[in-house]
Amino acid sequence: MKDSQVVYDFVSLAIESGGWMRLDRVYLQNKIAEMIGCGEIVDTRNQISNLSTEELCHSLVKIAKKNKPDCYQTDKDIEFLSQSLMDILTPPPSVVNAMFAKKFETSAVEATNYFYWLNQVSGYISGEEHEYDSEEEGICPICFCNEGVFVHESDYLKKTRRFIRLNLENESWGYQLNPTKKEVEEGIFFTEAHTYLFMNDYLLDRMTDIVSLYKHYELRYSSSNSFKGHSYLIGRRPQKNRLVNCHQTLPFFKDSLLSYNKLGQQELVVQTTHAKDLWLIVSYVFSLTVSLKKGLYATDFEYDLLKSDNTYQLIITIKDDSREKSKENWQHTIELLTNELEVRY
Repeated sequence: MKDSQVVYDFVSLAIESGGWMRLDRVYLQNKIAEMIGCGEIVDTRNQISNLSTEELCHSLVKIAKKNKPDCYQTDKDIEFLSQSLMDILTPPPSVVNAMFAKKFETSAVEATNYFYWLNQVSGYISGEEHEYDSEEEGICPICFCNEGVFVHESDYLKKTRRFIRLNLENESWGYQLNPTKKEVEEGIFFTEAHTYLFMNDYLLDRMTDIVSLYKHYELRYSSSNSFKGHSYLIGRRPQKNRLVNCHQTLPFFKDSLLSYNKLGQQELVVQTTHAKDLWLIVSYVFSLTVSLKKGLYATDFEYDLLKSDNTYQLIITIKDDSREKSKENWQHTIELLTNELEVRY
């Protein structure tokens, strides 16, 4: 394929992605031609190929290495060029957020489908997993201020990184996709402030806000999910029939149910139609063993929240790598909970 054809096709995809208009074609072609040391671009509008953005970008890099060998010698130089090309193809943050918001008005699923597609086309989702950044860089890969920052061999810090701005109860949050997960859509939700989040009423309130907006996501909090002290939540599309059949009533919490197994089951499911009751129920369960000095640490658990219609389900699961003492205390808590409910109610 001629060099002109590769440039023309790449620009066509850049316009198709929504960040540019047809009026920008000549400007973009000249810009890319300068980057890769290509001569005059011949009009090839009737010969568009079917190569993917990744294949076209790879071809442009090969052309640049041939035409400007002194400029692109190291792996870092080549990666920088590749990301600079893909950054041209990716719409700027303002356009991405506007298009996402427009689609969100119709459907949250349609909006996240668009965002997933864009992240694949831009090459941000690679499916590869390295160290997200080196210690000497000291850069948080999910902070707002690092959008578009390039770090060599980083999974997250790329020129093509885009995230969606969220307003949750007048607090600024962000939503982006996990670049190491190519086969499945995995969202990441994080605060604008570089903050470590603990499981408490504040966090559960924000989690209920998110699943109320993104009802097709199951949201997970784990104390281990953080970058340099900046916590994040993981959003995934739940498995079919993920909702647990809860049967144990809680008379002191209206319209609330529990599900658990006293014979060694690792998880407890809290179901309620009142979001504010979630933390009260969790606090009640965790307080059962305090007087016996068999307390529980919130960091030993993972918390999955999902919403179906007007019902919330919070699945509390003790981590496999938790200390044996914690597992024993959790089992004792389930036993006490069973006795408490059976005796009183």
